[in-house]
Amino acid sequence: MRKKKYTNYYYYHISSNAMSCIIILFFLLITGNTICASWFSNSSQPQGIIILSPAGDTHYSGRHIGDSFERGITLWCVEQLKTMLETRNPFLKVIIPRIPGEIREPLQHAQFANRLAPDLYISFHCYQEKESLSGLWVYLFCTESSPSTFTQNASSLAFLSYDQTYVINKQTSHELAELFYHTVQHDQAHTALAKGFLQLPFKPLIGITCPAFAIELGLKNKNEWQICQSCIVSGIETALAHLHRQKKDE
Repeated sequence: MRKKKYTNYYYYHISSNAMSCIIILFFLLITGNTICASWFSNSSQPQGIIILSPAGDTHYSGRHIGDSFERGITLWCVEQLKTMLETRNPFLKVIIPRIPGEIREPLQHAQFANRLAPDLYISFHCYQEKESLSGLWVYLFCTESSPSTFTQNASSLAFLSYDQTYVINKQTSHELAELFYHTVQHDQAHTALAKGFLQLPFKPLIGITCPAFAIELGLKNKNEWQICQSCIVSGIETALAHLHRQKKDE
């Protein structure tokens, strides 16, 4: 590029090579976002946003597990799940909606999840296991009036009470929870881990509109978590991969 003087003004003379570079850069700027979005959507890896919500807060310490409380163990577990999931799946963002010392208001977890609208919400709980092996339970929210009507998702344009909002994504929640449970159940290294899949009015899931389920893990002590961690991660990845395929087909 050369600056030339013409009478009392200056103008810039751009060579053909420089002009070609400018055109190419402009094209990349316009199409870059589209190319990245296409590459992102075609990836076979789990992607999107999930919430891992640990049980307990400053006021509610939860159950005793060994020499610890549930609130501390669940937070420690979901932090490790977050690290492992995001390391294995670069397109996945895991959010933990609690920090140490926080006090949760009633339905605060549901309000946060409904504003963020993640791909999946998982409530994580622990209890003291007295048996020799750890045990894992999966809970799906369901009111007593409709214990097994998971045939289709409801329309989002409807008047629903807060304890009925789960019907908006009830079929999707059921599919993802079932996939997660079956993955854990058929894991060769943890054949005795899966204990049950239940549909019940589980309070920590009340008011949540996005696909959601709860995990309750029985531990004899804190160290047993390391045995179960990889299996739980595989179950979450299987559920998210299924959800991603569904979205691509829509």
